[in-house]
Amino acid sequence: MIFYFSGTGNSLTTAKRLAEQLNDQVMAMNTALKFKDEFTNKRIGFVFPVYFYDVPKVVEKFIEKLELASGYYFYAIATCGGEPGNALHSVRELFFKKGLELSYAKAITLPDNTAPLLNSHYDLTTLKPLQNTIEQIASDILLNTENTAETRYKYKAKLLNITTRKFAERELSKKQADENLCIQCHICEKICPAKNIRLIDGKVNIGNSCDECLACVHWCPQAAIRFNKRSISIKQQYHHPDIVLQDMINS
Repeated sequence: MIFYFSGTGNSLTTAKRLAEQLNDQVMAMNTALKFKDEFTNKRIGFVFPVYFYDVPKVVEKFIEKLELASGYYFYAIATCGGEPGNALHSVRELFFKKGLELSYAKAITLPDNTAPLLNSHYDLTTLKPLQNTIEQIASDILLNTENTAETRYKYKAKLLNITTRKFAERELSKKQADENLCIQCHICEKICPAKNIRLIDGKVNIGNSCDECLACVHWCPQAAIRFNKRSISIKQQYHHPDIVLQDMINS
């Protein structure tokens, strides 16, 4: 089984392609806890993006709640637009606290969906090597390779985690929908993995349980979801080219 968390498709694409190589299945983390599985496959993977140079809080909570036993080959794949920071280290620590060992950990570079919000550009050249990278990772996993070199703790990443979170709290908080652009299509409501968005009386209501995945920002057909100080245009929206809206809604 491969558990994944994804907002704009990088991690979903990675999980699906990896599952094809491993003859395995994928399941979204936000729905996985509703199901009980005996995990007949002795390999269990976790694919997720990197937020603020660390593991997303929603992924951290998922691993903490998931009932796991020893005797499995656990691996983690982090997708990131730049440096993975301490994301893989944090996941290894989560397993350690459960009395388990993470056997394999790798980071994959893909376009950063926060780029336009940071006045930067997407590096689409990172899309091309993905398949070769996944094939190599799959080969390692099929051999039950032990490789956690990328889980080393980085002090610089911790400092970057603190500073980037403060920036996000200042610049990217208070999400809201522009009523002049919103067409009440319900896409943001359907695509939000945290179920944090509701369309009530014709108005988009965004709660305080955001997973910070930016799915609502990038999948809105009107680019109507704004932050208090920043926004992106339709031309600036990003989602992995292999993923369509229905893939995200059905996940």
